[in-house]
Amino acid sequence: MNYLISKLNCFVLELKLKIDANAKYKIENLENEFYTFIVNDKPLFVNFLEKNKHLTKIDYLGDSFFFLFFNSNELNDVQLIKCNNADVLISFGDRLKLFVDGQPAVDFENLNFCYSHQETFNAYTILYFEGVRKFFVLLKGREVCAYDFFDEINKGENEIYFMAKLFDSLNHGRVYHVEKGEFNSYLVYLDEFELNLKPEFCPLVFLDCLLAKNYKYCANLLDENIRPSEEKLIKDFFTEFDYYYPLKQNAVALFKKNAPAGIYEFETLNQLITNIVCVR
Repeated sequence: MNYLISKLNCFVLELKLKIDANAKYKIENLENEFYTFIVNDKPLFVNFLEKNKHLTKIDYLGDSFFFLFFNSNELNDVQLIKCNNADVLISFGDRLKLFVDGQPAVDFENLNFCYSHQETFNAYTILYFEGVRKFFVLLKGREVCAYDFFDEINKGENEIYFMAKLFDSLNHGRVYHVEKGEFNSYLVYLDEFELNLKPEFCPLVFLDCLLAKNYKYCANLLDENIRPSEEKLIKDFFTEFDYYYPLKQNAVALFKKNAPAGIYEFETLNQLITNIVCVR
């Protein structure tokens, strides 16, 4: 069977079909023809039988998964601003990239971002962006301390908080805090209820926690026979990734910057992961 998964909400013009982000759609027949995908009023033409920079195909256990990783901003616009007596070049292409005095500093998926403004806060400079979600870059001098979405901001005279919802299975939030010139970041739980975890969701919750760097919760989901002596060692078993998708129950594909990074299979028993195998 062939399946289509799009990273963004879109509309297929020829099929008059609305596609929801990260949902899986069956493709009954693969024809040698182009389809027009519309996202944010911009078209993308895709032929599933031809190579395309936005289309990634993964074959697994007899099925083919076609992943559409495209961006609503296809133009490689650039903008140059002054910040802390440094030149900051902002590139708006497939990815949002920042260069400080020519040195790469930020590389993030471009979700229709546009530069808004900057402000100085004590020894820090904050760059603000508008897009699908609000986005910030925190600099101290020429060093980028953090960059992420933010859903809440709380600012006082000597401190500022940014909070980004991770929208994962445990409803994590990541907090970025500056107080009296010191910066730190930490996780919070936005829900207070106890999770009643179904076994089939155990690998997905594990990966959510891995992305959130909540290694303690990751360790709690592992059987003691495969639990490492130090929680942070868990990440060393996995290739770097920033997105994952379940191919089958207990099998997931990992992606880094929209490129395939590996396929992992999980074995579970009694709501614990008993084995993890990298099969590709």
